[in-house]
Amino acid sequence: MNISSGINGQSVGGILVLFILLILAIRFIPPAAARPDNCENGLSILASKSFYVSNALGYYNLRSIFLYGDFESPVPGSHTITPFRNFSFQVRNTGGTNVANAIYAIVDRITGIDAAQVAITMRVDSVSRTSISAIFSEGAVGFRANINETTATITVPFLQGG
Repeated sequence: MNISSGINGQSVGGILVLFILLILAIRFIPPAAARPDNCENGLSILASKSFYVSNALGYYNLRSIFLYGDFESPVPGSHTITPFRNFSFQVRNTGGTNVANAIYAIVDRITGIDAAQVAITMRVDSVSRTSISAIFSEGAVGFRANINETTATITVPFLQGG
């Protein structure tokens, strides 16, 4: 008795049809990344401005503790900026004034103790002008921020021997 001979031919035919359909689908349906409108809520990178927070502290990490405001979607998640690295933010540029804030703990890398906090404010106004500022907590003696148009570099001045 050879019962499986009829089923075997049908299985091969079914697999062949599925394979042909798969090839057609791959060939004619573009991947999501290649589609022209692949931006959430119609926003794109063109409707935002880049800002950077840089860590120039040799012995401290910058650990994010609160991020809020007009960040481009997706909103950045919690992160740590290790020494001599930076983190990039995208702030919306959709008309009016858009403001986003990032608050960091300045953490001693050896002890893990918070030495201070710094609040970074990133602003884009209605004519695409950008500004960035930094405010340190009261205990932040010796820390400073070097600011340019779109970057805040957190640092400490070099101590001079006396």
